[in-house]
Amino acid sequence: MKKIKYIIAIAGLSFATLAACTFSSNEIETKNSENSPESNHKYVCPMYCKGSGSDSAGTCPVCKMDYVLNKNIKK
Repeated sequence: MKKIKYIIAIAGLSFATLAACTFSSNEIETKNSENSPESNHKYVCPMYCKGSGSDSAGTCPVCKMDYVLNKNIKK
């Protein structure tokens, strides 16, 4: 009986951890949307930090990563 309770507790904790750590593809779509100011620049942060982006190469002021070329920008 103790083993069954232990297994159920472990399974429940595992499920709760996995459910809390899921990453929705909608979050990526929101970050990449054409309405976000970060996507209107030639260069963007690979992490899509808020307030990042530039028309020239550089680094993100938020996370300090190098900007990458924005593939969604209309030339």
